Amino acid sequence: SREHFPALYDWRIDEAGGARILINRRQDGVTEQFEDLCFHGGEGLTLEFRFFSRQGLIRSLRSAGFQVARIYEQSLPEFAIPLGCHNFVLVAQA
Repeated sequence: SREHFPALYDWRIDEAGGARILINRRQDGVTEQFEDLCFHGGEGLTLEFRFFSRQGLIRSLRSAGFQVARIYEQSLPEFAIPLGCHNFVLVAQA
């Protein structure tokens, strides 16, 4: 698992040179700038904040008291869920 912006505090999306960037002022006052942002769902502001590995997600769910009920490796058209080669759907239950 990977947290893209671990010190995110007071942030905004801005533009520089025709590209979107994230500007963050950390709690300690230091300003950070991030480029090459990953947006989901097109050009909207659905910014990817973290990337979960399969095992990291399962560990997090288990530590929160959940159990993995099922993992789907292929698209689920009946639920309008398309999946790429590195994606999966995890169903958990308490």
